[in-house]
Amino acid sequence: MGIVNGPMGKGKLIHREKENDIFAISCTDSPPAPIPLTLVLALPRPKVFRRILQSVTALGVKHIILLHSFRVEKSYWQSPFLSPVSISEQCTAGLQQAKDTIFPTIDMEPRFRPFVEDRLPLLTKKQKGYVAHPHNSPKLPTSPCTPAILAIGPEGGFIPFELDLLSKAGMQPFSMGDRILSVETAVSAFISKFM
Repeated sequence: MGIVNGPMGKGKLIHREKENDIFAISCTDSPPAPIPLTLVLALPRPKVFRRILQSVTALGVKHIILLHSFRVEKSYWQSPFLSPVSISEQCTAGLQQAKDTIFPTIDMEPRFRPFVEDRLPLLTKKQKGYVAHPHNSPKLPTSPCTPAILAIGPEGGFIPFELDLLSKAGMQPFSMGDRILSVETAVSAFISKFM
């Protein structure tokens, strides 16, 4: 058992009622260590986002920045899957899967350029930045630097203008080969390199 955003331990069911169970718990263990990675993710299709959020949370990413980009449909930002309740449900499912208690911080950046020009350079001053781009980019190092920032674009990738701004903000383009991956596959594949 565990306390939300706190320690983990064991519990014993001491009383069961129709609507409530009462446990005696002892929580003295630390949750698993997080991955020292900030994920900047172009907002995916809402149903895909739910699965990605569960996976990313289970993998131990504790800072997620959802970003708008040219190939992201504006309607995605109105999705009920972005409500605090829905996000909490998906994060809870990921934490339960991984036996973790620490919720990630999720920031929403619905304007690409102000984020990349004004806020991202402050992050890349303190940590190495990588942006996934499959075309003519060097391969990701076998042991990438951590802590790090990892940016993953929408289906179809970031457009050249966006890549240029990301590069100016300190993000290094990289590839994992010639295969074009879906966002859902790419997120897990790329994060695993930082584990």
